[in-house]
Amino acid sequence: MNRKLSLVLLVTLLSISLLLALANEWEWSLMDDVGIALDNHRFIEQLGWLNGTIANLKQLARGDWAWGLFRPAYWVYCVSVYLLSPSLVFSLRVAMLAISIIGPIRWLLSSPIALNLLPTQKIWIAIATASLFLANRSLLDGLSFFSLQEHSGLFFVGLGLFLSAPKKQADPIRLTYLISCLLIASWLKGPFVWAMLCICTTAIFSWKRRTAGTFGFLVGLLTLITFTIWAKQGSYTAQASAGFRLSAFVSSFLVFLRQAAVPAVSLSAVLITLLMVTKGQTRRQMPKSPTKNAQFFAIAVFGSGVLYLGSLLLWGRATGYYFAPPVYFISFGLILFAFATGAIQVPSYQNKRLYLSTLGMCLFFAAPVFARGIYRTHQRNKTIVGIRNWAHTLPSTNETLFANGEEAAARLDGLMTLRYGQAWKNQFKFAINAPILTEKTYFYVNLFDNQAPTGLEKCKITNSYPLASIHLCKN
Repeated sequence: MNRKLSLVLLVTLLSISLLLALANEWEWSLMDDVGIALDNHRFIEQLGWLNGTIANLKQLARGDWAWGLFRPAYWVYCVSVYLLSPSLVFSLRVAMLAISIIGPIRWLLSSPIALNLLPTQKIWIAIATASLFLANRSLLDGLSFFSLQEHSGLFFVGLGLFLSAPKKQADPIRLTYLISCLLIASWLKGPFVWAMLCICTTAIFSWKRRTAGTFGFLVGLLTLITFTIWAKQGSYTAQASAGFRLSAFVSSFLVFLRQAAVPAVSLSAVLITLLMVTKGQTRRQMPKSPTKNAQFFAIAVFGSGVLYLGSLLLWGRATGYYFAPPVYFISFGLILFAFATGAIQVPSYQNKRLYLSTLGMCLFFAAPVFARGIYRTHQRNKTIVGIRNWAHTLPSTNETLFANGEEAAARLDGLMTLRYGQAWKNQFKFAINAPILTEKTYFYVNLFDNQAPTGLEKCKITNSYPLASIHLCKN
């Protein structure tokens, strides 16, 4: 994958992501996005852009100190990206997702692993690797929830791999680019620091890049120490420093297994098939020293995923999207090691049956996961836009609207304030169940992703959306 082809891919990618953004009306999610955008708006409106941005950065730092999260790059992300419209941010997130996938592929195809491969074999590697990433069911959550640092961090990992790929297969890796991007990822989400430490260790002892490797390792170690100090006193991270809890560990590990199941089955099926078919065949000759370096790099990437996973399991509160990075690292580390050791032979198009069947196997596992992720992204956005438009049609009579999500109710109220300012006089409040005896007539928003409320049997459904329904209730 030469530089011209990479440039063409990036331009094409940006064009597609922009078209996707313009084709639909996108809105902030009901996680953190609304709150971040609303804070940006308020600070800038009150203090101007420069002073408002500085004040907002201070507030974000103080809030993260209380929570126990050291993520300075995330503060910068919040005060800059959320100045854009949701549609443009969605376009940006599509491009970020694609680079997180293209980066490892470009690194792999620029390495000695791809030496003497035919173009069709390189295409096989690219499709198989991309399919493995897209089988990661949490990878697309970043398109719905723009604030997720896991996916922003993976973008910088992919960007680092893209920029650090050697210009020629005999050239050394451009380590400075990779270390810089891994540092930004670590300052977005602390556990990414394990990738920085593992890869810098490999650079020192395997690649003989002692100066850059040592500097990167020391910066990574300092980041890890700072991250640990912040975590020990934070309310959000307190569980990790409270000691090991077996029940929380097991619960988080089961969530990880669900996230990793499809990539694991997909990779295993393809590797086992290739091992069985190519058993006894002459292995492709590759340069010994550079390939050894690639093997050590694969071990470092795999180790990054294991250590990242260990951090989440010890914390014990991780849910689905938290596991996107460890699945990403472990998947890439395994497939990279399989290619670097020559354990499997990349099928040639001359053997069309093997070539197409193994590609079909990869796509068979990845396509449903990818399609479901895109569909869920569309459903979430359509629901939020629908509720916003419905609420805007109501008369501004200081009416209270109820919803079965505590955070969602606050975010819906914030979204209406952000969009309509003082014209919005009603308010959303959280109520886990209906009926609400203090109200004679009221609207109740039932969000399907939250705990199902009781007492809606006698209420009339007035509006339905993919992931919510609105009920008119009378006592």
